[in-house]
Amino acid sequence: MSHAFPRLAVTPPAFCRSKILRTELTRFFPHSTFNTKDRYLSEDELIDFLQEAQGALIGRDPVTERVLRAHPQLRVISKYGVGLDNIDPEAL
Repeated sequence: MSHAFPRLAVTPPAFCRSKILRTELTRFFPHSTFNTKDRYLSEDELIDFLQEAQGALIGRDPVTERVLRAHPQLRVISKYGVGLDNIDPEAL
């Protein structure tokens, strides 16, 4: 099913706790989903969380080859915060 707005999955706990950030993001991407666990997700949890997402805003969650292979529908991955240690550049 195609949507006029892409589905975004947002994982960083600090972003997800911020009412202002959630409100602003959903103004432009109303089909956004937010991590409610108040912690970073494991590889298995991230695979489950990204099921219907076309885009992802990632914090320190592990973006591995396994995660990316499970989600060929992902078109954009944006990093929230500093550092890229959790992202496998070979898998991109």
